[in-house]
Amino acid sequence: MVVKVLEVGTHGFFKITKSERVGYKITYEVSVPKDYITALIDRKIEEIGATYNLPGFRTGMVPENLLRVKYEAAIRSQALEYATSGVEHILLGNLGYTFGHSTEVLDAYENLEILIMAQAIPPMSLQGSTKWLRNSTAMGAYLFPLMGERQTKMIRDLATGMLNEMNARMEQARKAGPTVEL
Repeated sequence: MVVKVLEVGTHGFFKITKSERVGYKITYEVSVPKDYITALIDRKIEEIGATYNLPGFRTGMVPENLLRVKYEAAIRSQALEYATSGVEHILLGNLGYTFGHSTEVLDAYENLEILIMAQAIPPMSLQGSTKWLRNSTAMGAYLFPLMGERQTKMIRDLATGMLNEMNARMEQARKAGPTVEL
């Protein structure tokens, strides 16, 4: 597995201001322009205004400034969340497998400034095992009520053993360091 880390620069609607990789840890600082957030807010205000019904006004004819006073704060928070999740989706989807990530909004006053830190999973032969385990665990949750106590305990012990083995292999891979150039 080769992990492609995006370089500093403009990527679609956002700009990466800092891109750093240390081993399998990737850190991005991202800026989403104020114009993009404003466009999202304006689009949503227009969408609401087309069908909004307020006493004293015909349906869809409510002045935009009244809608802004009532809804802009809520719409702004939704727009910020939408932009943040879009950036996460693009950056983390680009990394492939990630062990975990954290997203922190640094500033949302002018431009939306986001810090995203992710831990990529080193390549190993466990990928098929984890998929099987995930599927069997989901199936087990469905079948456990239908099975006896003995069969349930056997499946739980098997799943626990596999998870312990996977954790041990991941720890070995972490100690060995990166084996594939990112």
